[in-house]
Amino acid sequence: MKEQQNRSTTVDITPSVRIYTVLRNSGFDIKAATAELLDNAVDANAREIDLYAYVSEQGKKNLLVVDDGVGMSIDALKASLTLAEEVKGGIDELGKYGMGLKTAALSLSKKFEIFTMTAKSETVMYAEFNVDKMEEKNKFEAEIREATEEEANFFFSKLGRRKRSGTVIRIADCDRFDPSTTTYANQMEIFIGKYFKNFIDKGLSFTVSDVPSRGKRIKSIDCLMRDNEETQIVADREEVKISYKDGDKEATTVVLITAAVMPNPVIRNEDGELVARPKKRNEVSVTRLNQGVYFFREQRLVAPAKASFNLFGDKNGAKTRFRIEIHFKSELDNEINMDFHKGNVKPTSRLAGQLSNAIRPYMRKMAEIINAEEENEWKKRKEARTTVAREVSPITEWNSEDGKESVNEFLRTANANELFDALQKKNNRFTDSVKREKPDLGEFSGKSLTELVSQLSSSKVNDQEADSTIPEVNYMDAVSYSEAVGKTLKSDSTPKEVKEAILENLGLGHLVKEILSK
Repeated sequence: MKEQQNRSTTVDITPSVRIYTVLRNSGFDIKAATAELLDNAVDANAREIDLYAYVSEQGKKNLLVVDDGVGMSIDALKASLTLAEEVKGGIDELGKYGMGLKTAALSLSKKFEIFTMTAKSETVMYAEFNVDKMEEKNKFEAEIREATEEEANFFFSKLGRRKRSGTVIRIADCDRFDPSTTTYANQMEIFIGKYFKNFIDKGLSFTVSDVPSRGKRIKSIDCLMRDNEETQIVADREEVKISYKDGDKEATTVVLITAAVMPNPVIRNEDGELVARPKKRNEVSVTRLNQGVYFFREQRLVAPAKASFNLFGDKNGAKTRFRIEIHFKSELDNEINMDFHKGNVKPTSRLAGQLSNAIRPYMRKMAEIINAEEENEWKKRKEARTTVAREVSPITEWNSEDGKESVNEFLRTANANELFDALQKKNNRFTDSVKREKPDLGEFSGKSLTELVSQLSSSKVNDQEADSTIPEVNYMDAVSYSEAVGKTLKSDSTPKEVKEAILENLGLGHLVKEILSK
């Protein structure tokens, strides 16, 4: 029998042009897509980058990215249209994988155009990438040619006649552009200010507009709020050596770490009440959402407020004011596990361990700062209460002139925001008397403690049933927990019985009968 010979063959596995339709669902949201387009402009050494989002006369949303960078040669233009072709010139640039421009633009529309000119050629070149045309021909083809007069005029109208080089990317007829152009422009002003902060601070100009004319220049937004005098820097661009795999070889690089304690989001106003600290437009709110690690790749923010991979731990109230920046180079991309969206940051266990060891001392230092502040605040409040307690003697008579003045001093000094919460925990009988229905307190509804007992300074107390002296224990409770009484006395939802119980506990029961019965 003749042995059957083993046969092998080579087959063409070129993907269908429908792959571009698939890539439209590659996971880019509109912010990530815009960031990728801006990365290309930054890598082109642009000094000015203008972003336009507007509605055309046909009612379609258009997006323009204009930069005065070096422009693209014919070869570079061809590479920019070719899937996974790398156009970048160095490892320290923002581009990655040669996927960004195509996938970012396709996530918004099925076609985009490129107008570009280099200083050497002084000729405007035009290229069109159109998925529908490629699917119709079933070929991976894109048009590249010299721009027509009309196309060249459009290019210079956006770039400016004095510019010797640059690129305009037009993404027309966007069918996946969800926000209104105005909302998008407002979002981009904040997004670009944060994500490209380091470039803006070095003089790179970004503008954004929701009309075809140039918008206002974007200001940088520092996530660590370094310009705020209350921010406390724990580590400032500390160099940390990191080991990583470069192919089959061991290599080392350096990351820069900055750690800071944000200003307290709550401050006391002139009345001693706790209120939210006013936020400036170029600041990132001090909230639990914004605590964590901010990763910067080649100076550009790629992952904000991360709190996983055993670096920062879970987000919680105790760490609301903690923020850390980690700056790394693109050579760590494999260790950082970042995809071509440049936003999915998941360090390997090896890298996470090294980073965790590096930031752990800073985390401890930040915790010490917070603890010291809280202890100092507690001491101040304790001293204030002690001062009030000394001024108002437990044996001072209520119906004496000195007594009335001392009580008024107590009412002015005591913070009227927190007292009842503590009193209620200390005296469960108050809870038992709370009713679910909302009482009608008339003109006294919402009044402060000082307002409720203002009669002390104008009329003589005459209540034979009330104690003639301040009850020592109850009064000292009131002083110790003085920061909660007014909240309940001013609240519409507090039943009258509870308010009576509070004032009785403070030795002011004779006033309840006079005031709340009127």
